[in-house]
Amino acid sequence: MIPGPQEIQKAVKTPRISVICPVWNPGPGIDRFLAAVCGQTFYEIEILFVDDLGTDAAMRKIEEAAKQDPRIRILTNRVNIGPGWSRNAGIEEARGEYLSFMDPDDYPAPDFLELLYAQAKKQNLDVVKGTIVYERADGSIVDKRYRLNDGIRRGLAKQQPLYRLFTYEHQSAIYRRKLLTDHHLRYGQMRNGEDVSFLLRVCHTTDSFAIEENARYYFCAREGSAARLFTALSLQNRLDALQDQIGYLIRQDGDTPAARMYAYNRFHYYLLVHGAAMYRTDDTDAPDRFLAGLRNLAVTVPFLEGMKKEHNEWKALVDDRVNLTTSPYKDGWGEIRPEDWLQVLSRWAGYLAENPGLGRTYKAGLYRVLAGVAEAEQTMRARGCTQQEISSFREKVKQEKKRLPGKLQAVLKSEALFSAAGYMLMKARQTRQTIYTKDGDKI
Repeated sequence: MIPGPQEIQKAVKTPRISVICPVWNPGPGIDRFLAAVCGQTFYEIEILFVDDLGTDAAMRKIEEAAKQDPRIRILTNRVNIGPGWSRNAGIEEARGEYLSFMDPDDYPAPDFLELLYAQAKKQNLDVVKGTIVYERADGSIVDKRYRLNDGIRRGLAKQQPLYRLFTYEHQSAIYRRKLLTDHHLRYGQMRNGEDVSFLLRVCHTTDSFAIEENARYYFCAREGSAARLFTALSLQNRLDALQDQIGYLIRQDGDTPAARMYAYNRFHYYLLVHGAAMYRTDDTDAPDRFLAGLRNLAVTVPFLEGMKKEHNEWKALVDDRVNLTTSPYKDGWGEIRPEDWLQVLSRWAGYLAENPGLGRTYKAGLYRVLAGVAEAEQTMRARGCTQQEISSFREKVKQEKKRLPGKLQAVLKSEALFSAAGYMLMKARQTRQTIYTKDGDKI
């Protein structure tokens, strides 16, 4: 349904949803975003663009669109303050019953807001989450066999707290404005990781939550976007975000098993993911500063004290054997080219073969690599590789696995029973979660 003048005026006067969008050099994707957000089937919205003083033509295009669509409102920052505080400025000005946070280099499906709002009203919910679809720069879709929504459902079925489960994909949800204003829930001031800090506070405050699987939001890869930048400053921002998240939980809950588990998982995520990605920076001293920051955090947070030894081992490992100076991350979100996954597996297998007594950090890292190897095979299928090429890849992976110590060989035997790479990926990640769950309570 295309809204007429009366419907548009009603939306301007009493919007049901406020879409808040910080704008800083989004590139050519702004045209697609404007068409998608203004063309939502749910038209009772206001669209708040927060100008963070970029230098491209995006704001000029938004101003032109505002002349045609009175639902668009423009806020302008006095100085560049980053996406988190820009969203906070939007929250202060928003009038909708629910809030949606979008980025102008992504785009929502036409019925994204309609589906989320219908679910929210039907069940009187504070938060309703849709589905993120990851799209590469060339327009192809990343085939992710493990999806966050599945993990959230499994965790909730086990009565795990929501804040441990819904830790990213903040753009995929709508949030009741009253919840955010009554409890002063805002984004962090850091420019990377601010969304994780926001979700922690929201999900720690409410469990009024549901998933609407059919509501799709397209997260688009773009070189230069904040989500993909790994500079010395962005690494420091991520460290600040981690400290903020753990500090918040300590202030709210103290030293509880749930707080320990969250802190443990986030800490290891930064070790295993950013610990490799940090070598993509041009600043050669940035990795050492990042690792030193993690070590200091482990010292200052009492129940992370037990991680110091593993942290020092990790630093020795990345310095000695697995220095990913030319990182294989090509498309973002952990997807690596098959040949590069093989190279990473070879490095891990070699180091573990020489050091069979290493602890759970390395085993967890190995499972992550094996999960990537399985996902790489799925990527090869999706991209039309021949069966001979896939078989050759499998054989090389098999040879690398043979180099692993005996105990790890026994763990991996079960994976040989599953011919489907997607199921193998799921089992690898489930195993990794089991390691975290079992050991997390022993910190």
